[in-house]
Amino acid sequence: ALAVYAVDMDGQVGLMASRGMSASLSASASAVGRWVLSHGREFASTDLKRDLRVRASAGAAFAVPLRCRGRVVAALVT
Repeated sequence: ALAVYAVDMDGQVGLMASRGMSASLSASASAVGRWVLSHGREFASTDLKRDLRVRASAGAAFAVPLRCRGRVVAALVT
């Protein structure tokens, strides 16, 4: 499963696209996407429940920032 999150014109983080993302993983993926967008860094965790960087219910995640012209424009979460 993967998802792409980006900040809209109002400064809100929103889901731009997803593939195979279940409803149960959506909240965790969103939390990781927000972290990547705010920090501009890669994210990896094998246990989101215990990871202090995000509030997530379960799962594991890997995410990277997507950059354009030196700015983070989106986050790819898988």
